[in-house]
Amino acid sequence: MKIACIGTGAMGGAIMRAVCKKYNAGDITVTDKNSEMGKKFAEETGAVFAGSNEDAIKGADYIFIAVKPQFLKDVFDEIKDKITGKQVVISMAAGVKIEKLESFAPKARFIRMMPN
Repeated sequence: MKIACIGTGAMGGAIMRAVCKKYNAGDITVTDKNSEMGKKFAEETGAVFAGSNEDAIKGADYIFIAVKPQFLKDVFDEIKDKITGKQVVISMAAGVKIEKLESFAPKARFIRMMPN
């Protein structure tokens, strides 16, 4: 199972740290607009750092989107054409409904999660 996470800040970082403990960290690819933060996260956890969002989601079974709601459109503009119908996209964006997410990437299968 391959996992990608776009965003390694407080929410994405916390979730991915737990995922890295449960699954093979080498099968987890992360990226972050702050590349230094993303690289540091990858180094600490054993995950793989990707230089772009497109590279991060290649071959992933699950794609976690851990960015603030105001950045969702920009992220999906980069990746929407690369998402396959087999991939599951998990959004952590608070207050963003499935219908809105589907408008960003119509081919994607979405799950919303609300970490607490």
